Amino acid sequence: MPLELLTSDCSEDETMSHTGSGDSRAASLNLSIDTTIRNKIEEYRRGSKRFQDPTKLNYEDGILLLYIVQSESRLGTLDMQSCKEYDWNMGLGPWLTLAYMNNSYKELCDHLASLGGLRRAPDTATGAGPVLMTRSGSNDLKGAFETDYQGNLHILFKNIMNKYARRIAQSETSNRAYNKSITIIQSSGMGKSRLVDETSKLIVALPINIREDLGATKKAHPPADSNLRKYFEYPQNESDQLQQARHIIFLTALFDVAAPNIEKYRAFQRLQALGWRGYLRQGETSQDVGPQRKKLYDEVVRKAYQEVRKLKTKSTPATTALEIRDLADPKDLQILYSKLRGSLWKLQKVLVPNEGGHSADNMLLVYFDEAHVLTKPPSQVTPLNRMTSYQNLGKVLAELYQYPVFFVFLSTNSNLHQFAPPPSDHLSIHVSQGHAIIPSFTELPFDVFVQHELKMMTEGGKQVSLRDVCTTDIMSCFGRPMWRTHHDLWVNQHSANDPSPGSERVGHVLSFAKDKISAHGMPEKSSVSKLVAIGIRVGIEFDSRTRSSRRMEAKHVESHMRVIYAIPKHREYMRTGTPSEPILAEAAALYLATRPEGFKIAGPEILANSCRDGFISRGERGELCGRLLLTIAHDLALALPPELEELEMTKPNFHVPIPVLDFLRALFEQSHHDTVLNATPLNSDFAGSSQYPTLEKAFENAYVSFSHFELADDSDMLEASQLRYSLIRGCAIQTKEGQASIDAVIPIHMGDVTDPITTKTMSAINVQFKNRERPTYCPVNRTITVSNNARPVISIVFELGFQPQNLPLVEVQRAPQDKPQDPSNELHYQIVARGHGPGTFNAVDKEAETAYNMILGSGDLMHDFLRADVPDSVACLRQMRPLRHEHTPKYLELLDSKHG
Repeated sequence: MPLELLTSDCSEDETMSHTGSGDSRAASLNLSIDTTIRNKIEEYRRGSKRFQDPTKLNYEDGILLLYIVQSESRLGTLDMQSCKEYDWNMGLGPWLTLAYMNNSYKELCDHLASLGGLRRAPDTATGAGPVLMTRSGSNDLKGAFETDYQGNLHILFKNIMNKYARRIAQSETSNRAYNKSITIIQSSGMGKSRLVDETSKLIVALPINIREDLGATKKAHPPADSNLRKYFEYPQNESDQLQQARHIIFLTALFDVAAPNIEKYRAFQRLQALGWRGYLRQGETSQDVGPQRKKLYDEVVRKAYQEVRKLKTKSTPATTALEIRDLADPKDLQILYSKLRGSLWKLQKVLVPNEGGHSADNMLLVYFDEAHVLTKPPSQVTPLNRMTSYQNLGKVLAELYQYPVFFVFLSTNSNLHQFAPPPSDHLSIHVSQGHAIIPSFTELPFDVFVQHELKMMTEGGKQVSLRDVCTTDIMSCFGRPMWRTHHDLWVNQHSANDPSPGSERVGHVLSFAKDKISAHGMPEKSSVSKLVAIGIRVGIEFDSRTRSSRRMEAKHVESHMRVIYAIPKHREYMRTGTPSEPILAEAAALYLATRPEGFKIAGPEILANSCRDGFISRGERGELCGRLLLTIAHDLALALPPELEELEMTKPNFHVPIPVLDFLRALFEQSHHDTVLNATPLNSDFAGSSQYPTLEKAFENAYVSFSHFELADDSDMLEASQLRYSLIRGCAIQTKEGQASIDAVIPIHMGDVTDPITTKTMSAINVQFKNRERPTYCPVNRTITVSNNARPVISIVFELGFQPQNLPLVEVQRAPQDKPQDPSNELHYQIVARGHGPGTFNAVDKEAETAYNMILGSGDLMHDFLRADVPDSVACLRQMRPLRHEHTPKYLELLDSKHG
């Protein structure tokens, strides 16, 4: 099995790695074997004549090295005789030699783990030799990034690139892709950098990181190539042709300098890739690239600048106040292209094709990390300089489609007009003629630690409780890999024997997540951060019809953790969301709670402003309002101290169990508490009956535990057997559009917080949200969630648009007396709540009532009709909508009068 783990990129101050162990206690964190193996080799070197030449591995030392690696890793122990039989006969010589020369053994261990047929040493009392315990997981960003990678997304990614390369080779010109490049666009912490790094173990890669200088206070890994970043800084007042010339010259220098160095590692494709990758990473630290990589790119930049200075240019007036530097002779581009093709052809000769692969498969990967630097537009667009550096580079790459090299661009920047512009906006004539752009790659890892963690929790037949799952350890295994990686790193650094320097220490994962939501507290992004926090907790859907909404959505992805699900073929908008991430939800709750006005007022005001500005899709505003009310009630039930500074910030304060009765008291205004708590089931007679327990009695020892809402992809997730997973995850459920009877579900655990969570302990609060003026009786089918009629269930119908005059604001409902009693309603408690003001809900502050009015009332035509205050104008507007009840009677009356 492969040891490579799917992890994520370390952008800004992220720590991007995945630990293979699901147990995040310091003693059980992901293990790194390099140090142990190196120490063992050094012991032999000092105490014997073994391993005397660090640049060469002879046969006997190779046998001993295999023995050491097997002994010190998790792969099991081979005796020395088995090592002799297994060594060169299994083709391990090149792998052992490469690992020894690079003094790096992880790839060797990965390879050994993928091979079958290992013969273990006999299990004797004394054993074949000492096996040293490996030390626990890494304590710095670099080590975190390099820990084991789980899954095979890197293999899938390589195969996808090969698929597109084959299509390009086989396609007619009009159907061929514009160039062999792909963008990986996704929000922070989703594994972009780590994906391409793992792919570089399969195919020779030239990594280029052009991240901006973050200053001394921010940490990032992988480190940037500062020497290349300067070369790619947008040159002001240069024509598109001159920029293209600069890109051609750079690529020519890159291939010229790389070729003789890569040739040293010529072997079969994967071994060549591993050798080259190891060479570039030698001496790399958390903050700086290694000396070999720096030396390589220093030479590339030197040669590139040397050629750039030889270009003959001229200044051309673009406007009365602006001159653009341009190529003196446009034909020079063709000369440069010829040199580039020659350089790439020479490099191709030293690359090894994949054995058994297609002739069109890629042999080289060039990737640009933090590539949004290339998307800066010209300060002043003229006919001579219309394109970004990225678009000019793309035009250069279009000339290389016949070569086995693929280019990848990574960024959180989801501005589709920069990275994947719609065909109508693309400035290349090739695209306008119909050449396709390869779709952006967005399918990055999520929930990669959940399976292992749940296995660990249930080992030996153990069952989990609410107390078990409401911890930072368990919360961090859900969602993007970054949370678990960061949490493990923090645990390691705060262990007693942490040797890492203070400059590399990371903050707690909850503080880290809060910084991510707030874009590190940047004041200019405050309004966006507020909506982000609300969206994480209650779920929002942007209105893709408006440009302002699409831009806001892009900001949420770029700087505030919103996830891209898909980018349609037309690329006019994207499908995004905030999938369930307990760490992020906890941080969002804390961020909202620290608003000066409090969440009870801030929440509806933030949503109202977003509805007013046209960001929020109108179709679900009633449901959105209802989810907000439930979330505010959740936080009120926690009874947190007025001074939030008193909270312990290294443990969850919102992602915790809450008694069901406390939650209902927090939701409804105090005058309705007796009505709710003394409620009896639907099948009770109108006077009540002693044979049925009250709601208070039925749920006296029951808990909810949700810090956010998650959209259920199918109705099966609403069943009791599935609801317990949502409870463990700490999320309530937003049902999919079209779901009958229920709009949201809050899982309930029937029992104490220390009791096991099982299907038999599951119940639910089923919720309907209605925003209408004329309500009718709404039966809720309780069997959708809890089909066991002997288990009590609560249903709440929110009639948010109804302003009752002679009906109670909160009422316990009964089954209609004119229909047969439904057995499923024997223990079904159904409550209707009318209106959306503070008279109905304790969760509504009087100051926020206007905001709720705006949220619920801003979805109709009259909201957008700007003369709605002029009666005659309104009458004219309504006349344009013929099927209205005030129109039809007068016309029908005319018809009827003719036949009277």
